[in-house]
Amino acid sequence: MMTNTPLELVSKPTASPPKKIILVDSDATAREKLKNLFDRQPEYDLCATLSDGMEALEYFRAGNTPDLMILDMLLSTVDGETLLNLLRYEKLAPDMHIVVTTAFAREDLVVAALRSGVSHFVVRPCPPESILRRVQACFNHLVLPEPVAAASETPPLDEKITTLFLTIGIPAHIKGYHFLREAVRLAVLQPDVMEHVTKRLYPSIAARFRTEPGKVERAIRHAIDVVWTRGRVENINKAFGIPIYTGKVRPTNSEFIALIADRLFARRIA
Repeated sequence: MMTNTPLELVSKPTASPPKKIILVDSDATAREKLKNLFDRQPEYDLCATLSDGMEALEYFRAGNTPDLMILDMLLSTVDGETLLNLLRYEKLAPDMHIVVTTAFAREDLVVAALRSGVSHFVVRPCPPESILRRVQACFNHLVLPEPVAAASETPPLDEKITTLFLTIGIPAHIKGYHFLREAVRLAVLQPDVMEHVTKRLYPSIAARFRTEPGKVERAIRHAIDVVWTRGRVENINKAFGIPIYTGKVRPTNSEFIALIADRLFARRIA
């Protein structure tokens, strides 16, 4: 007598859905290179590429919860640091991996970023594959060495200026950023140049960047105005530890340059 034996049901393994990734980067060329790279990786879905911090914030507020975010720290409107703080405060995408990219690598900033929930900290310039390796490490629970200050070839003074500008909220993509950066550097290294801003400071910057002193003055004025227009005055006061300005009071170019230079010079002596 034959008995019917039940057939053993074998479930076929199903492929895992691709990991959703959002890219937030102000550099159009960098966005394009990363998009081309991730388009060739079937395990990842680059579901959004954004250029502005506010766009990213609105993306998360709309209920989107990607698995990972690649974040450039130098963004307009809302910078990377502010975006991270707002995401934590509003409890948006709490389980998301975060890979931060930045143009400088001070050890204390790296440590602070990693302690705040950032998975990896990538220093630019770097090939797109370096960022891809960090993304793979996040999902495979791998530990990769992170950059430290010794790996940076940027002079310490330039690092301090960049850090302070990032805190204050001066966008790196505007021309006045580079002029203002050079003005502060000269004011720290040659303090007497501030006694002749029109005749020495602006012409020196103009000569380096092959432009006119008047354009240097106007671009620096614009960079300072941007800080006030975007309401980042509280960050200036925070950076200096005391309330210096209000939203209605705007310093002249020379006052602003001298204030930052004095602060950096004090740190340099210490």
